[in-house]
Amino acid sequence: MKIHIRSNGVPITEELRKHIERTFTFTVDAFKEHLDGVSLFLADLNGPRGGADKLCQATAYFRNGKVARIRQTGTGVEAAVKHAADRLKHGISRTLSRTKRPIRVLSMASVRSNTAPAA
Repeated sequence: MKIHIRSNGVPITEELRKHIERTFTFTVDAFKEHLDGVSLFLADLNGPRGGADKLCQATAYFRNGKVARIRQTGTGVEAAVKHAADRLKHGISRTLSRTKRPIRVLSMASVRSNTAPAA
């Protein structure tokens, strides 16, 4: 499974890249048979002003064509990445549970038995 990382205003060092790949690989490992890949976008929203301005946007691409996306901000890149990974795991699990629900189909016999006789 591929993990694609892009950034805008956030320098991606080799150490940070390894940390991000390790975090998201561990997070989505249980779902890897359902996923094609994960894309991450990191940005510094406020520039040098500081604050909770580091953005981590994560997108998981499913083999069936569905997509799970989350946006997480934090005071630092590592914090935003960790929270984004946790939220993405929940989003993937939720998306998979929605797609695995059986569709209830009513048979004509059950429809007929539930209708009141005509007067």
